[in-house]
This record gives sequence, structure tokens and C-alpha cells, in this order.
Amino acid sequence: MENPKQVNRVESALNKWRDIEDHWNKDHNINLSSNKGLLHAKLRNYDKVSAKYRNSENESERMAVRILRQERRKLERQLYPYLLIRLFRRLMILPIVSMLLQRREQQQTQINSQSLNDQLQRAGFGAQREMISEKLNKGEQQFSVPASQYMNRSERMDFELAITVGDSGDAKLTGFKAALIDEKNGTSRSHFFSTDAGRQIDLNQAFNLLAGRAVHTGDRWLQLDLNDRSPEGNYRMKEFPESYDYNLKTTIREMGLENITDNSQLQALVKQLEKGDQAQVSFANNERNERFTIEANPHFRSVNVFDERGKKVSLAAASGKKTLVDHKVTAAKNEKSNQSTRSKMRVVN
Repeated sequence: MENPKQVNRVESALNKWRDIEDHWNKDHNINLSSNKGLLHAKLRNYDKVSAKYRNSENESERMAVRILRQERRKLERQLYPYLLIRLFRRLMILPIVSMLLQRREQQQTQINSQSLNDQLQRAGFGAQREMISEKLNKGEQQFSVPASQYMNRSERMDFELAITVGDSGDAKLTGFKAALIDEKNGTSRSHFFSTDAGRQIDLNQAFNLLAGRAVHTGDRWLQLDLNDRSPEGNYRMKEFPESYDYNLKTTIREMGLENITDNSQLQALVKQLEKGDQAQVSFANNERNERFTIEANPHFRSVNVFDERGKKVSLAAASGKKTLVDHKVTAAKNEKSNQSTRSKMRVVN
């Protein structure tokens, strides 16, 4: 993301009001200087903006609030030319209005803050909340926050969280750029995961996607095409909806795994694979009691199987089921063994 965008929020609020004035003046030919209804609305807007930003940590915004109060007094004199009425409003009405506005702003701020906290926690970036708050308190409207985490001994994930503040003052995580760095092989992959589509990818899912694995979110499986990148540098996202008819639970049930004796164990394994994680398993018919690693493969409606050295093997080989090639190899070995035995035999008369 580009350099942080720091905006004077008081000026932005006043510019929005000027847009409203221009709209009524140009489109409806209404002169605001003589329309008391709109002038009263303008005064209420001044009160709202002043109450909202008067305790801002941004010096520029506090200066703008002081200037705004001077303009407010001019507007107040125009609407209430009698001094006694103005004094009554300042002493009796304005403090109550200001208190109500501040209370409303505090409630809205708490709601916005909790919404952002929930979003960050779901994505796995709760530790970055303090850094984000510091930037928000400075009035920054669009900025990025870095994060980094080791996923294992040699693989590290670097992140840039994109935060944007909306017109109503609510800050949101609009997405994050994730980079998977393999320190052992010196390779890296990166992709920007957006939340605009309403589908939020978390930290662990981003790691698994960049590692080439598929994850299940919402009503579909997602997998990055690591051989197809956009001009912006993002990988193409492959989607496999429910209509693609990939039933992982049925696939696992038919694999003949050891220690999957009830539905709860099966469901736990399915959930692990849906997150994009790999799982350690063993097959009931594997005579050598080998351990294998499996991961979901929605594209081929199957699972990928790797042996203890990380080499991809066929499901038939891992499960101990012999293929036609296996039968031919076994037959050839048996024939060779028989020939050796016959050559060693002695015929006794």
C-alpha cells in the first residue's frame, strides 16, 4: 500500500456540508443565507463535528475545531440576534446537546471498535490492534500495518494489513497482502487477499493457499493457480462450489484409514483438511505400518498422499491395494524367484 493517507477529518466533514449547500443552491436554486431551516441544520452539524473531534490527538484537527467554533458563533448570532437568547442557549441548551452528541459518538466508536476487533481476531491479526489504534487516533484514513509470523522452521509469512476508514468513521480491514518466504530454498510467493467480496481469508488459510493447498470457506473450495498470475501480481483463484460435487467425507471414508472408527473422528479429520492443513494418517491394509500425509484435492475430487519423505504417492500404493502394474511386477519377481529355485534344485535318483 502507498504511504499513509492522513486527512483532517474536521475539514472533510465541513467539505461534505459544503457539497450539500452546493447541491441545494445549484440544483434547487435555494439561497442558504436566507433559509433558516438549512441554517439550523448547519448549526447542528457544526455542533456535531465540534463534539466529535474536539479531543482529537491530531493538532491540525484541534486547530480546525477552534476555527469552527468561531464560525459557529457567527452563525448563532445570525439565527439568534438577541443576546439573552444566545446566552440561554449556551448555558442551558448547548451543554445538554453537547453531552448527548458525545455520548452518541462514544457509543458509535465502541461499536466500530468492536467490529474492527472481531474482524482482526477472525483473520488472526489481533496482535496488530494497538498499532492500528495509534494510526487511527492520528486521523489516518487509509494505511497499512506490517505483521510477520513463522509457520515452521523454514517458512515465514509476511503481511501488510490494509485498513480504510469509511465516511461514517468506521475502520475496516479491507484485505491484506501475504507473502510466503521459504528461507531454506530462497523462494517466495505473494498474493493480496481482499475482504470486499465478503469472504475473509485468515492467516492460516493464506499460508495454506500460498503453499498450493486448497481451503474450504463458505460454500466452496478455493485454491490458487500458482501457474497463472494477473498483471498486478496476484494468482488466479480457482473456485469449486458445492455443485462441483466434491465430497471429502465420503472420499476419506472409502480410504480405509486406521483409527477412524466413529463419525466424530471422521469429522475432525475433515475439518482439519478443510482448513487447508495437512494430516498424518495410516492405512489399515498397509503391511509396513507406514505413516502418510494427506491433503484435500478438490480439483480431482480426491486427496493428495505423500510418504514419509514427502514424495507424492498413489492412493492405491499407500493403502496397500495392488494395481495392474503392481500385479505384473509381483508376477515377474515370482517367476524370477522360481527360476532361481529350479536352478538350485538337485534331482536324486
